[in-house]
Amino acid sequence: MTRTLSMKWSLLLRKEIWEHPVLSYRLPVGFAGLLLILSLVSAVLGNEFLLSNSGEWMADIEVNGGDVDLANMGPPIAKMGSAVAAGFGFLGLLAGWSYLVSALYQERQDRSILFWLSLPVSDAETVLIKGVLGWLVIPAFYFGVGWAVGGVMTVIASVAATWVMSLSGVLLAAIAAYGANVFDLIALVVTQVLWSAPFLAWTLLASQWANRNPLYWVLGVPFAATLIENALLREAVMTDWFWSRVAGNPELGSEGAILVQASQMLLGLGIAGVLVVLTILIRRHCYDRLP
Repeated sequence: MTRTLSMKWSLLLRKEIWEHPVLSYRLPVGFAGLLLILSLVSAVLGNEFLLSNSGEWMADIEVNGGDVDLANMGPPIAKMGSAVAAGFGFLGLLAGWSYLVSALYQERQDRSILFWLSLPVSDAETVLIKGVLGWLVIPAFYFGVGWAVGGVMTVIASVAATWVMSLSGVLLAAIAAYGANVFDLIALVVTQVLWSAPFLAWTLLASQWANRNPLYWVLGVPFAATLIENALLREAVMTDWFWSRVAGNPELGSEGAILVQASQMLLGLGIAGVLVVLTILIRRHCYDRLP
């Protein structure tokens, strides 16, 4: 039974990925290839320039306003790779949101929902599969690609620094520092994914309900609610809370607000769960609501 269910979910996920190849894997892979090419070109051209002007240049490198000891270039290079990995993770979150905007709307627009309703796939399974892909799978895949690209870029920059500056141990120090940062990077991306759960769940609900462009519902309804709340209460408490889930929490990771953040995270996950249940009910009872 468990094996049959896992195979069923695996097939449904593969179907969604097959129907959305650009957001699912082509975009991060293509962007990763472009970054690697640019890294190689910059390393080669930079080395040629420095070597051709040897004796005429001075290295003055600063990180956060302070000079960096060239003999300890490994950690700063690793930070560059970590920034690339984190950037891919947040790009994956944006790609996942873009997928969720049309995930349930598109199948109603092209009437393919009528075909899928004839199959032994429940409304809950359909909604959950689409939600898991946009909320978890796509950001995780982007982060994995970004972490691999950041590692390769770290190696390229370390080798270039070793070759030009005749420094020893830079490559090993950079790889060690980059590997040590992986858990912090995972925690950062996972925290942001969990924090944005209410907004992503609302996006999925709007995708199921909208009869026209679902983006109008995803952003238009909260914006209108913000205007109304500001006009009536002079302070948009509820909508400010909602928009904070879109922009991210600037206090994530702050040691002084751990309990508050944890309670806010749980509250957001609870609201996201309610929105997902509403999405399933709307799909079940309003399946004939076609664009």
